[in-house]
Amino acid sequence: MEVNLIHDWTYAHVYEVKGWNDILLQYKDEIITTFEENKKGVWDKENYNIKFNNKKFNENYNKSMIELLDRYYYLDNIWGVEDPQIYIQDNKSSKNILHNHNQMSIVTTSYIDPLEGDGQLELKVSFSDEDSNLKITPQKDYIYAFPGWMWHRPLPQKNNHKRICLNWGMYTNVRVIHKLNGGRW
Repeated sequence: MEVNLIHDWTYAHVYEVKGWNDILLQYKDEIITTFEENKKGVWDKENYNIKFNNKKFNENYNKSMIELLDRYYYLDNIWGVEDPQIYIQDNKSSKNILHNHNQMSIVTTSYIDPLEGDGQLELKVSFSDEDSNLKITPQKDYIYAFPGWMWHRPLPQKNNHKRICLNWGMYTNVRVIHKLNGGRW
């Protein structure tokens, strides 16, 4: 897996993984179907992510995320990972609610076939200065990593292209430390 660190912000890192989108595209139809069939039960509740129950995919995805994170972070005392969760939105259906995953040490998100320029991911850097928040436009072959305690949300989009997001997280007993910059999450 060829990986390049693209952005090293204080509380978010962006990694380019060549060919990542092509791997995910193989499962696109199954992911959309799973989301559409299962969102009815949870869409009006607090959790808008749907678990993807493809064992082979989840095993490979979990392995890839652990390999990526182990390359760039000190990951001591891992006690669990959360299988990939699906979130899909378009201009007619979205849940743009600010939230965090405060039980997780680190989370990642990646996108399948993203349409550039719309449906950004907002990371809340400051509650008092909206201009300081990071607004990240999803890009093909990119994986975004940030601490689980960071507040974030998907922003609304104007087009009808499905914004297909895979969210993943890891639990550790100690804080995650970035190997290159020493940042502690």
